[in-house]
Amino acid sequence: MLQFTPAKAAASVLLLIFQTIQTIQTNKHDCHRLARRCLSLLLDMRDQLADNWDAAPPSLIKAMKKFEETLQEIYEFMKLAAEQKWGKRFMRKTTIENAIADYNAALDDAARAFQIATLINIHLAVGDATPNKGEAVSEPTTVSVGSRRTEVVQRSATLPPYTSSRTEVMTDVQVLTASPAPTRSATTTSVAITSRSNSSGQSTRSALSPLSSIDLIDLSSPASTDFDCAEVDSPRMLISFGSVEEELLETMDEGDREEETVITEHHGFNRYHQSQFRMKGKSRTIKEGWWAGALEGDINGQKSVMLRYEGERKSAVKRFIRDVKVLQNVYHPNLPQLVGYSNDETPTPFILLANVQTRLPQALLLDSLKNASLARCAQLLLQFYRDTLDAALYYQRQLNLSDSKLQDYVETASYRIDMEQSVIMGLPPPEIDGVVSWRNYGVAHSIRNIYLKLLPNDGLLPKQPVDTSDESTSIEMQSRLNHLTVLARMILPSLDNVSVVRERLHKLLGNMHDEYDDEEEPLEIQPMSLRQIRHAAISIGAHQATWHENTGIPPNKFSVGDLGYIPKGDGEQMDWSNFVAICNVLTEDTAKFEVSSVAGAKQGGWHNGRHQWDELASFELPGGVHGWTIVVPPEADYTVDVVHSTEIVRVPDAWRYLLDAGKDLAKKHGVQPEDLILITRAGTDQRFKIRDLRQVQYWSASHAPAIRGFHQPQFGGHHLHHGQGMGFGGHGQFGHQPFGSQAGDPRRLVPGQDLAPKIFYLFTSSEKDHEPYFSLTPMHTPRPSNEKPPQLNPSVVRCFASLDMTWGFLNYVQLHAEDFTE
Repeated sequence: MLQFTPAKAAASVLLLIFQTIQTIQTNKHDCHRLARRCLSLLLDMRDQLADNWDAAPPSLIKAMKKFEETLQEIYEFMKLAAEQKWGKRFMRKTTIENAIADYNAALDDAARAFQIATLINIHLAVGDATPNKGEAVSEPTTVSVGSRRTEVVQRSATLPPYTSSRTEVMTDVQVLTASPAPTRSATTTSVAITSRSNSSGQSTRSALSPLSSIDLIDLSSPASTDFDCAEVDSPRMLISFGSVEEELLETMDEGDREEETVITEHHGFNRYHQSQFRMKGKSRTIKEGWWAGALEGDINGQKSVMLRYEGERKSAVKRFIRDVKVLQNVYHPNLPQLVGYSNDETPTPFILLANVQTRLPQALLLDSLKNASLARCAQLLLQFYRDTLDAALYYQRQLNLSDSKLQDYVETASYRIDMEQSVIMGLPPPEIDGVVSWRNYGVAHSIRNIYLKLLPNDGLLPKQPVDTSDESTSIEMQSRLNHLTVLARMILPSLDNVSVVRERLHKLLGNMHDEYDDEEEPLEIQPMSLRQIRHAAISIGAHQATWHENTGIPPNKFSVGDLGYIPKGDGEQMDWSNFVAICNVLTEDTAKFEVSSVAGAKQGGWHNGRHQWDELASFELPGGVHGWTIVVPPEADYTVDVVHSTEIVRVPDAWRYLLDAGKDLAKKHGVQPEDLILITRAGTDQRFKIRDLRQVQYWSASHAPAIRGFHQPQFGGHHLHHGQGMGFGGHGQFGHQPFGSQAGDPRRLVPGQDLAPKIFYLFTSSEKDHEPYFSLTPMHTPRPSNEKPPQLNPSVVRCFASLDMTWGFLNYVQLHAEDFTE
């Protein structure tokens, strides 16, 4: 067949098709079925033509050329689909399925062309032996084609559809086992299986033999009767054409072959029977996660953990084989260490791990909070984070995982802490293998969330160091927990760039002045004080969080830069009305911070049955006054919130100031340094109420037929009865709604009403002496502090607009006592 150029070219293209299918995930079964049809047709051509390639007529060569062109189109289609990202293939799923159906039809056309050419050649070979028209066919005609004899019976001029026996095809198809998974060495060994005929004509298969280099298929050798083996760097197929007895080796889809029920490659790991395992007398059984059911004991004198795979036999064996194959190919101090696994005679499969005496990370962290320093707790979280990130990236490289799939594994894995206080990341559950997910954050953020959730309240930022309403936890433990939570949120990175994350971890773990080098990164973490950890976080700009309070804060009482303390009373309750101001570090020029003022407002009201907030734009006026434009349609009922605040731009500078000067300031004023409070943000929140007094009049139902010709009042090109174009149009079922009705409302407006929206201007300021007010003009007129601004007259403007309430809020920094101990 190699001497026949069209068949040789078609075989080469088919080889490329099967190689491309190995990289396809979606529609892989359909692509395999299409490729097997091509293979079946190619084998039929080989069987029919045998050694008579030189005598092939032009019609057959033309049919072969058409078949080759169809194969080429199929290959280009599959190659293009395989190179596209999964999301794009998913969006084009229907298009791809339609294309596969079209290529099946094109393959049928090529098969029919080959069949027609073959029958024409048979008729020409029969020649005069063909009965005349009207004569009955009494005996079949035997025609000799090469070494085969073919019986031809003329029955009808209608050609039967092309069919091929699956049984016949499968006799020429052998399953080629996949190459072993890559090992930890830099060299990947590929294995090829070849099939050849022995002297007796029987097909034999050679043993597995490693190929040390990549061999190319030689398509130019005219005298060769065999293809050379072609090696690819993945599961592949090899095609050998020669005598009729030689076979085609093909990699099959996993769904088309029987699932593997035994492990054939052991890679030097020992196999045991369960009777060889000696369970400890008081062994604790782990009840959750991947480690569920694990028992501690020893095997041949070596301490180990047995993880049994119980449940339905088929499912248990499947999970067992999956985990063994993964653990055979990973070797990392923060991943499970495989010692061995069960042999075939064991009724319940199991694996043996070297990770003994493990416990949950929550247990270790809680124990550290009770018995160790805050600095040690923070370092534990940093160590867990660093080791988990390192193990996850190693796992990704070994198993060739995408970033999204890696995050699936990291977020669903279960974690344990071994005797050396190292985190061990268990394998993810099998069902996660088939999950497809998307995220707008990276693996660093996923790992950060894992360890934040070890903390109380899932690591949410606490408002203040101590919550006096929590009577279940002591004041000291609350302070430690809350300080650790704030610190953890600042020092655990969540950036997308893994290289930047590793550099930050390098600095946070005590290597501020050393360049990060992955190969020379020390495994042992040097002890650090809480003060050193904070300084490291401040130096990289990570110490951004603050404490905050918005309850019981008098408006305009506090200013940015205020330094003071709250005297401790019974129960150590923080009462901000008792705040004692020592000084203002900005006005007294004892510290220099960059300060900015911020103003914002939003307008809320009911719209189509739900409450909705919209941002308002301001225009600045001299004297720090901000103006806000309020548009009020008929029957509107709005709430307007205006927030003015002043804040320190770089919060880490405030933390550094307290760390450096807190001890001296506390000693000077006779207080403890951990009691000092520095205000970093202060402001007011003003709430206004606006309600339009106009009542929209509608014709009653009895008058509606008489006014069908009237048009609805409109202005500015907007029809008000549609509730569009101004404020919160629409007539909902909750709250007081502004004027307007939904599309299709049968009510008719009474003409001649004042339905134009009212426009007011609200003037506010962060200054204590400024009193907010509404005006009909956009110009602010300054007034003396003792003079009241004019108020809107509701009887004139038909609207109530007034200040409802005002309250203050603040943010501050306050350190822990441990920050001032070396």
